[in-house]
Amino acid sequence: MIASLTNPANRVDCVRNQNARDVVFTVKIDFKDRNGFTVVDTGSQASVPAKGRQTLRVAVAGAGRLDEIDHCEVHPIATADW
Repeated sequence: MIASLTNPANRVDCVRNQNARDVVFTVKIDFKDRNGFTVVDTGSQASVPAKGRQTLRVAVAGAGRLDEIDHCEVHPIATADW
C-alpha cells in the first residue's frame, strides 16, 4: 500500500519477532520519489508478541510531500527497543 492524499499512511505487512518474549521494535521506512531519492524518512514502533507477527501502519501525512512519493523501502532489520 502506498500513501496518498486519500490514504496518508503506508502499511508494513509483517514485523516478525523470533524472540521468546514480547518486544517493541522500531521500524524505519524511507519514502522515495520515482528517481529513488528519499522524500521522507520515518519510523514507528510496533509491539510484537513472542514468536509472533504484527502489521504496522505508518502515517506520512504530516510530511506535506505525498504527491512526490512513488514507493517506499523498509529497512530490513528493526531495532528492538525493549
